[in-house]
Amino acid sequence: MEVLLGVDGGGTRTEALTVDLKGRIVGYGTAGPSNINLVGVEAAEREVVLAIKRALKPSLRIRRAVLGFAGAGRKGSLEKYTAIVKKLGFQNFTVTTDGFISLIAATQFNPGVMVSAGTGTITMGIDGGGRVVRASGWGYLVGDEGSGFWIGSRILNMLSREIDGRSDVTGLADIVFKWFKVEDFDSLLEKIYSSKNPVVLIASLLEAVQEVWHQHPVLYNIIQEAARELALGVAAVVKRLDLKPPVKVYYGGGVFNLGERFIELFTRELKKLIGAVSVHGSTFKPVFGAVLYAFKLEGVDLEKVLEKLSLESTELKDFSNEG
Repeated sequence: MEVLLGVDGGGTRTEALTVDLKGRIVGYGTAGPSNINLVGVEAAEREVVLAIKRALKPSLRIRRAVLGFAGAGRKGSLEKYTAIVKKLGFQNFTVTTDGFISLIAATQFNPGVMVSAGTGTITMGIDGGGRVVRASGWGYLVGDEGSGFWIGSRILNMLSREIDGRSDVTGLADIVFKWFKVEDFDSLLEKIYSSKNPVVLIASLLEAVQEVWHQHPVLYNIIQEAARELALGVAAVVKRLDLKPPVKVYYGGGVFNLGERFIELFTRELKKLIGAVSVHGSTFKPVFGAVLYAFKLEGVDLEKVLEKLSLESTELKDFSNEG
């Protein structure tokens, strides 16, 4: 059977999805992170291969593959990702960014803006003519404002200020030490700096504060600033694309697991910056965006497959073969 393959490779995990030409899901698999800038080329290749292996049954033949990776918008990274994919022997493939497939998963090529905020972050938009622009997403060393790592690193910075007396008591020590299962700040630093992937480890603090941030003044200020930064990215994209209100804005990623209060903050900041907006969670996971792009490249009318994909998208666990 011929199938289309979509892959979403990021800083937290890698997902692969195989779909037949009628839009039926036939395979799904996940693996670890494949952002080469975080884990290196060798580890990224291993996780990509594993995810695809779990999604690709022996009887399936890949007709076309679309693979979206974190950092693939930069020439050097794109070349490295392309080299990885070429090793897999695909005859017909496209390598693009994880931000682009997130955008397509959300908008299905209609005008709108997608904010992807997980370990890292990127904002991308598309206009009625298919023109795509981006903002943010320049990596954890120089950007990714509003991301999980950005939030986690600020929490740790505020804690460090408390520890050495540069600020008043923040009340963060109990939360952070409990999450990382350490007894003191020195042990925390050792754990972070000895980690194979400190970026993901620091970003994991999102989970630690998910239920309490809105009750904690220091955390609230950090999260509010994150909402503002993400909204600034949307405003930049809207301006460059000249999108007219009400603008459709979609969101996805672990930062938005902070809940309805965070979404309200984000929406409030958007309205300050661009006026009328319509804010929605993405209908599909980013890996579906890769598949939708594959269908478009095949010349398939998306309306013919969207309904089928939508019905099956909530049942991915039934197709998972991660054993």
